[in-house]
Amino acid sequence: MQGSGQKDGSQLLERLISDEESEEVKVDTVDPKWNILDLIKLALCWALTLTTSTLLTTVGPLAAKKIGASDILAPFTIGTFLIGAAVSSVPSGPLFRKYGRYGGFAVGCFFQIAGSVSGMFGMLLGTQFLLFLGCFAVGMGQGLGQFYRFAAVEISPPDFKSRAVTYVLSGGIIAAFLGPTSANYSVGLIHSSKYAGSFLIMGLIGIVNWLTLYSVNFPKKDETLSPANPLLRRRSVYEIVSHPVFILSCTVATIAHTVMVAIMSNCAISMDDDYSFRTTSLVLELHFLAMFLPGFFTGKLIQDYGTFNVCVFGAVMFAMSSVIFALGNDLWNYLGGMMVLGFAWNLSFSAGTIMLTTCYAPHEAADVQAINDFILFTVAGAGSLLSGVIYSQFSWAVLIYVSAVMMAINLLLFTVAWKMKSKFDSPEGTHKPYVDDECSIGDTDKESAADQGAYNRNISVASMSSITSAQNDERERVRSMSVA
Repeated sequence: MQGSGQKDGSQLLERLISDEESEEVKVDTVDPKWNILDLIKLALCWALTLTTSTLLTTVGPLAAKKIGASDILAPFTIGTFLIGAAVSSVPSGPLFRKYGRYGGFAVGCFFQIAGSVSGMFGMLLGTQFLLFLGCFAVGMGQGLGQFYRFAAVEISPPDFKSRAVTYVLSGGIIAAFLGPTSANYSVGLIHSSKYAGSFLIMGLIGIVNWLTLYSVNFPKKDETLSPANPLLRRRSVYEIVSHPVFILSCTVATIAHTVMVAIMSNCAISMDDDYSFRTTSLVLELHFLAMFLPGFFTGKLIQDYGTFNVCVFGAVMFAMSSVIFALGNDLWNYLGGMMVLGFAWNLSFSAGTIMLTTCYAPHEAADVQAINDFILFTVAGAGSLLSGVIYSQFSWAVLIYVSAVMMAINLLLFTVAWKMKSKFDSPEGTHKPYVDDECSIGDTDKESAADQGAYNRNISVASMSSITSAQNDERERVRSMSVA
């Protein structure tokens, strides 16, 4: 059984590399007007969630230094934020299953507001504990907000799913301007304590986020895909994380996010001695813009060239950013390096997200997404703390060299994945996602089992459209079996 699952996963990995065309599968239609309206609302929710993140990224390390944190500890405001995101991803699966997408995202808005209040009082009282606690709580809200990209897949028509993810992520364009701009105007908003006003603004943004979320029409929960359904089997954590495509997609997104955070966390501190806060904010603003503006065409790139090729291109762009940073500490080095870094993150993170959705069945979505985000944010949070140590004990240049080494490891991973293509050639010429022969079968007879095996062997996944088509067919098949 395990060998069969590995072979199926490896065949999908071959498909991701070769990007062959798949046969069309008939799917249910979705009202495009309704879908686009809600997609816009989700993009706005994500933009507001991310505005809190960009605002915290801009002022967090400097705020910590203001109340006495060392150069090692100050960048860890962002690391604490990321650890909070990792912690919230652990219960996110059961949370979204029990209360739905709206309930889970509403909890995220609450943490965002509560964290902002804690951070504001931390600055007013000069208490580092309250500041870091606030960053942690805001991170928990961000961790739940990360699932907006998966919610976009769920409400979109089959032929629009890969673009839906990147369009929602492109809501970050608003955050790219709104976060640093809010930082500029809110730093001195509360005269008694610099940066306290920035945390007040984060709380107000959280309230607007919740009001926008309230207007989104999320699809009704499909009880036939509930883990409680006896016809469905949930894979263990080991089975999920050992899936070849999960390993590749999660590693790609994790390394990309960790490298980006490591450099971004220390950028403001590195520029603080030589440049004004407004100049630093401008550099970060353009960095955030480069992170999310490409989302308007990243989906098309993924459709045309496949997730694997886009991920490789992203890794190459990361390497280019390291070269720009290594050439000096002039303004153009910071500006150009951070913009290329943002673009590289967009390519890798978007492609990794789409790739991840191909390695789980519909009823496993919340669990797999939670495991992926827990790994991603935990590693990125640890990377933020380590980056502060490297910067403080060595230099900005050494931090750039370490980041370049991580990108080399990423490219090595792609080389290994490419070699797997020939090792796991499919004799049938089909490329399937992980669908265990017993994945959707409970106490059924042998004839049903035979039908299930035939059904699994005929699933093809050349694009996000065909993946969703197979999932819709699975829903109908399970319903018919339940009625029978």
